[in-house]
Amino acid sequence: MLSDLRYRLRALFQRNQLNVELDQELQDHVERETDKYIRSGLRVEEARRRALIALGGIEQVRQQTRDSRGTRMIEQMRQDLRYGLRSLGKNRSFTAVFVVTLGLGIGSCTAIFSLMTAVMFPPLPYGNPGRLAYITIPNRHFDKVPPDAVVPANADFADIKRESHSFSAMTQFEQRTFKLNGTGISLSGAAVDAGFFTTLQISPELGRGINTEDNQPESAGVVVISHSLWQQLFGADSSVLGKSLQLSDKTYRVVGVMAPGFNYPDRGELDYGDKHIAATDVWVPLALTPAQRADRGFPEGHRYALARLRNGISAKQATEELDAIMQRLDPLHTPPAFKDGWYAYVKPFAQTLEGSARPLMLLLMGCVSFVLLIACGNAANLLLARNVNQTHEMGVRATLGAGRDRLIRQMLTESLILGVGGGLAGIGLAWAFLRMLLLLDPGNIPRLHEASLNGRVLAFAIAITFLTSILTGTLPALSASRINLIAFLKSGGQTGARGGRNRLRSTLIMGEVAIVVVLLAGAGLLVRSFIKLEQVPIGFSLTTLSMKINLTEGYKTPEQRHAFFQTLLSQIGALQGTVGTGAIGELPFSDSKALGIFRIEDYPNQEGQAVDGASVTPGYFSAMGISSIEGRSFTDNDVSAPPKVFIVNQAFAKKYFPGRNAVGKWVSPVNPDGSVQPDKDGRTIVGVVADVRDGSVEQSPQPQFFSPLNGPPSAYIVIRSVLPRKDVLQSATAILHRIDANLAFSQVHSMEELVSETTARRRFQTVLLTIFAGMALALALVGFYGLLTYTVMQRSSEMGIRIAFGATRRHIVRLVVQQGLQLVSLGLILGITAALVFTRLLTSSLYGVSTLDPITFVAVPALFLIASLVACVVPARRAAGSDPMSILRCE
Repeated sequence: MLSDLRYRLRALFQRNQLNVELDQELQDHVERETDKYIRSGLRVEEARRRALIALGGIEQVRQQTRDSRGTRMIEQMRQDLRYGLRSLGKNRSFTAVFVVTLGLGIGSCTAIFSLMTAVMFPPLPYGNPGRLAYITIPNRHFDKVPPDAVVPANADFADIKRESHSFSAMTQFEQRTFKLNGTGISLSGAAVDAGFFTTLQISPELGRGINTEDNQPESAGVVVISHSLWQQLFGADSSVLGKSLQLSDKTYRVVGVMAPGFNYPDRGELDYGDKHIAATDVWVPLALTPAQRADRGFPEGHRYALARLRNGISAKQATEELDAIMQRLDPLHTPPAFKDGWYAYVKPFAQTLEGSARPLMLLLMGCVSFVLLIACGNAANLLLARNVNQTHEMGVRATLGAGRDRLIRQMLTESLILGVGGGLAGIGLAWAFLRMLLLLDPGNIPRLHEASLNGRVLAFAIAITFLTSILTGTLPALSASRINLIAFLKSGGQTGARGGRNRLRSTLIMGEVAIVVVLLAGAGLLVRSFIKLEQVPIGFSLTTLSMKINLTEGYKTPEQRHAFFQTLLSQIGALQGTVGTGAIGELPFSDSKALGIFRIEDYPNQEGQAVDGASVTPGYFSAMGISSIEGRSFTDNDVSAPPKVFIVNQAFAKKYFPGRNAVGKWVSPVNPDGSVQPDKDGRTIVGVVADVRDGSVEQSPQPQFFSPLNGPPSAYIVIRSVLPRKDVLQSATAILHRIDANLAFSQVHSMEELVSETTARRRFQTVLLTIFAGMALALALVGFYGLLTYTVMQRSSEMGIRIAFGATRRHIVRLVVQQGLQLVSLGLILGITAALVFTRLLTSSLYGVSTLDPITFVAVPALFLIASLVACVVPARRAAGSDPMSILRCE
C-alpha cells in the first residue's frame, strides 16, 4: 500500500519522467518483438507491423498506462485549469468585466458581514457570555417606563439573590466617573459588589478582585484598574499592587490589574448606560450602608443587576421563578403608591449586546445579498454569452468524443477561476467599502469601529466566493453542454453559434430588474422618511450651546450649590453677545431623564400616574428659545424646597385640562415614601410653555412639567449667543475657572449636534441603502445593456434583411427599444409586487410615510424606465446603422 502511494505521488509530481520511462519501455518492447518476428523470417516492415499489432497500439497503451496510475482526474483538472487560464487570458476584457461585477457583490457582502460580526457577535473576554442576563423589576402601573429600565431596589436584589435557584451567581453595580487628582483627567469607572468578577467568570491578570471585606463602608478603599490604565499610569510596573491612586479626592489602594480587553461595562453592553463612558478603567467597591441595603425604594443612580443562569435554565424559567418571589415581596414595598404591581424581567445579555442595531444589520445584510444576487445574474449572463460563442468549439470537442460531464467540468473550472478573481477583487473592495462605512459611523452603534477583515470575515468571503462561482457557472455550463451532434454536423458546425439561449438570459435580467425595484422602493421610502424627519419642528433653538458641570464635594449644601449656579449664570449672561443663559437638570436629548408621579386637580387620576419632568432656572426657556404660551416664567423667588410652583407644556395642559386654562390649577406630587400631599399643599401651575421634542425626534411631544432648579450637584448649562461657539466656550470656561479652578465643563454640544445624534443611525441606514440600491441599479443596467447589445448582434442578419426590404432607421430603433422595454416591464411588474410585500419590513424604520407611499411607487418605476430607455439607445442606434449588404454578404 505504501509503495502504491509512493507511485501515485510520483505520478503527480514526476509525470514527465514517468512518461519518458514509459516511452523507453514501449520502444524496447516493440524492438524486441520486431527482432523476434525478423528471426522468424519476416521482413523488417512486416515484423514491426506485427509487433505493434501485438502490443495493441502505442497511443492506446500509453493512455491505458496513464489511466492505471489513478491520477486521471487530477490530470484532467490540471488540463482544465491550464486551458481555462489560457482561454481567459486571451479574453481580458471579458475577464475584467466578470471579475469587477462579481467583486462588487462579494465586496459589499463581506463589508456588511464584517460590521455584523463586530456588532452582533463580538469576541468577549467573559466566561460563557450566553448564560449572562440582566434582571430588572418593572411595575405594571408605570406604563411609560420600559420594562428593562427599572433596576431592582437594594433590598429586593438581596432577597432575589438569597431565594432564587435559577442563577449560579449574581452581581450589582453602577457606573461612575472619577477625576484623577492632579491631572484634570476624567476616568470611567464602576462601583461593584463582591460578586462582580465571579459572575463574569474572569480574574485579574495581577492581584485579586474586590471581595466581601472590601465592600464594607469603613474599608472601601481599594481599586482594580484596567490593563490600559496600568500601562498609562504605572508603565506596566509589576509591583503596582499596593500603590495609591487618588480618585475624586479619595485615596484608593490598587489590589488588581485586569487582563487586556476587559473594560466591562461599556456603552455597548448596557441598555441605559452613560453614552459618554466608552469603557471602564477602574472598579471600586459599591460599599452600601446598612440603611441602603434595607431600602426598597428607587435606588440612587442606575444600579444594574447582572446574573449568570445555571446550565439548563432558560431566561423564561428564571423569569417565572422571580415573578413568584416578587409577589411575595409586594407587601414589603412602601404603600400606597408602590405596594403592588411588581414583576420580574430577565433579559439575556446577548439581546443587550445586539441592542437596537440588530434590525439595522439584518436589513443591510439583506440589501447586499440582493446586490450579490444581481452580480451573480450579470456574471451568469456574461458566461452564457461567452458560451454561445464557444458552441462551435464545444461541438467539435463533443464530436471527437468528449462527454458532457467533461465539458461541464471544463466550464465550471473556468467559472471557479473567474470566481477566485472576483473573490480577490471582492476582498480588496471590501476593505475600501469598510473604510467608507466607518467614515459614516453614526456613533451610536456599539462596536462598529471594531469591524475589520479578520479570519472569520475572510472565511465568509471565501465561502461566498465558492458558492457564487458554482451558482454563476452551473446554469451556463448545463446550457452550453447540451449539444445535438446530428444537428451540429448537418449545419456544418454552425448550429448554436448564434444560439437559442436568450430565454434564460432574459429571465435573469427580469429577475435583476425585480430585485432592483425592491431595493429602490426601500431606499425611496427611507429617503422620504428621513426628509420628513428633518422637517419636524423641534421646539427650541438648535444653535444653543449646552455643557455639563459636576460640582465637587466642596459644595455640600443646596444653598452653596444654588449660589454657585446663580453666580456662574449671571456672569455668563453678562457676556457680550449673550441672548440668554440658564441651567437644567435633565437636558433634552441627553442621558438624563426624570419622572414624577402626581395627582392632578379635576382629573380621573390613576395609580402610578407618571409625567416627564425637569428642573430649570428662570432663564432656561429664554436660552433655549422656548416660547411662553400662558402665565409667567420662574423667578428667583420661586426657588424653594420643596418647590411650590410649576410650569407645564402644552401637551400637559391639553391632556389634563382640556378646554380649560391650566394656570392656577394645583398638582399634588406623590412623595418618595408613597404618601400624597394634601391638595392645599400642592404645587400651583404658573405658566404654560410651547412643546419641545425630548429624547426622540420621531415621538410627538409628551406631557411635561418644569420645577425651579434648587442647588443640584450637577446640571447642564445652556447658552444662546450671537458669537461663534469657540468664543462662547472660551469665555464661559474662563468665568468658571475664576469662580472655581477645580471645575471644568464636560459634554459640550450644540443642541443641533444632540438632535443630530438621535437621527444619525437613521441617516446611516438611509445613506447605505441608497448606495446599495444605486449599485444594484448600475449593475442591472449594465446587464440589461449587455443583453440588448448581444441580442442585436445575434439578430444582425434579420436586421439586414429588414433594412434591405425597406425598413427605416426609426422602425429598427423602435423594434430594439420595444424588445428591451418588454423585458423591463415584466421585471417591473414582478418587482413592484415583491416591493409591496418586502417594504412592510421597513415599517418600524419609517416616519410620516406609509409602506404604500404612492410617490415612491410611482417614482421608482419611472426612474427605472427612463434609465432603461437610455440603455436601449446605443444598441438600437447600432442596429439601425447596420449596412445590409455587408451583413448579407457575410451570411
